[in-house]
Amino acid sequence: MQQSGFPAAWDSRISVKQRLLLPMFVGVAFGTCAILIDQITGATSILAAKVGSDFNVGFPGSLFVYTGGAIKLESVFRIIPIPIILWLGSSVFLKGRAQNKIFWILAVLTSAVEPIIQGIPLMQLAGGEIGGFSFAAYAIHAYAFNFASAVCFRFYGLLGAVLVRFGNYIIWHIGFGFYLQYLTR
Repeated sequence: MQQSGFPAAWDSRISVKQRLLLPMFVGVAFGTCAILIDQITGATSILAAKVGSDFNVGFPGSLFVYTGGAIKLESVFRIIPIPIILWLGSSVFLKGRAQNKIFWILAVLTSAVEPIIQGIPLMQLAGGEIGGFSFAAYAIHAYAFNFASAVCFRFYGLLGAVLVRFGNYIIWHIGFGFYLQYLTR
């Protein structure tokens, strides 16, 4: 990954605070925003009523599922495709040029993948009961979250991307899921 401009896993130029705490804080902030958006839109309640169950994996299984999910999804959305395409584009085809521009193009494009592949099916599953405002709030939030993950990946390495997602999942899926599962019934 270093050939495509990403820092090594334990690059000495990156402090522990930058490598671990900042990405986790970013993820926690996005998880908190997701809860606020849901409280305003009621989208998870609509989906739960439509499909007959909660959208989260129950606690304590959620600890394992969402930890693994953070690693898997970041690998699929960013950790594998961005460095490969970036290396091919800037190192192989452009002989070392435009690495930064290609990264930002890839960050913009890959950030749209999850909102599209997750958001559209959720809207269809809701059968039109989730309105345009709710979908727009979800899509903007999901896009910004994925873009922040790409930025943390670029500046802080692969742990940065995974920890942004894990911080989000701790709040949104694990914490809020626990609240919905045990404290609202």
